[in-house]
Amino acid sequence: MLGGLRFGLNLGRPETRSPSSDEEFCLVKSREFVEMYGRLEREKPQHVLELGIYQGGSLVFFERLFRPERIVGIELSTTPIPALDRYIERGSVIRTYMGHRRTTGGGSTKS
Repeated sequence: MLGGLRFGLNLGRPETRSPSSDEEFCLVKSREFVEMYGRLEREKPQHVLELGIYQGGSLVFFERLFRPERIVGIELSTTPIPALDRYIERGSVIRTYMGHRRTTGGGSTKS
């Protein structure tokens, strides 16, 4: 539990993972990674970039742990993440960019 929210660690296959909910966000991180992030807290990172956000658990975890000025999450999937959307709507520094793909060969960004 962090900042009043529960985070469930789940490294299982994607089809076995529970989606994030208003009560618990899914974190696809090992316990060792979570402990490492805890040690980074004292560095007070102010800007966080997450590539591949799955169910948004890391974004919420980083916001609660680090209290940064800005968090950006980029995800290739266009599938909505309702729990994350509701969390952001309540007031958050998190900004997400969904469904962005870069062409091969250095071309322009496609949406």
